[in-house]
Amino acid sequence: MSDIWARGCSVNVICLIDSVYLEGMQVYAYDSPVIRKILSDEYQNIAFRETDEASVENRSVEPFVEEIIHALHVFDSTVAPEVAEYIRSKLQSPSTLSAREDLGTSEWDSDLDLSDLTIGIAGGHHKTRANIVERLLKLGVASCIEVAPSSESYLSKSKVAEAIRDCDLVGFITGYTGHDLSYILVSLNRTGAFRGRLMRLSCRGVSGVVRELTAKLQQMF
Repeated sequence: MSDIWARGCSVNVICLIDSVYLEGMQVYAYDSPVIRKILSDEYQNIAFRETDEASVENRSVEPFVEEIIHALHVFDSTVAPEVAEYIRSKLQSPSTLSAREDLGTSEWDSDLDLSDLTIGIAGGHHKTRANIVERLLKLGVASCIEVAPSSESYLSKSKVAEAIRDCDLVGFITGYTGHDLSYILVSLNRTGAFRGRLMRLSCRGVSGVVRELTAKLQQMF
């Protein structure tokens, strides 16, 4: 893992700070869930930052990102596929490709009007949610509401209810939502606190989530 940082520092000077901070913590990570969580979050931030820079500069990500993915499988295997999918979707989908073309003609009803719909996306990493929202807006969805997990933001039942009350469909990424947010969403759904439907999303990657959501929308409308 040490060579990750040697190569990564040439991409962004912030990686130098990260390397000193993270390398010293790795020896303790296997015995401490708290340290594993800190390392996982920092690894994700570095991978996302490098991916965004590579996308802007129209180049491939540096090799150290692949090693970060391997490390995430050790420290937090639930987020490793999400990070890998973000990288794939960010770099392999041409920017000129429309969201409908990206879904494939066999998976999309071009006559479906989404211009009056509000979709909620709960859970997942903030980068993943942002990418999902971008795709949905390109498909013609009127608006999207993001609900962050408790690892990112303070959660309360009233706060979540206020955020999603006008949503026609709320999808939550089950593998990266947290029991507290999952419980709140299920409870609000049972009591009819928001007008739409609640959908558990089995996929964590951007493309998979968008496909699940659009398939559900075609069933609903």
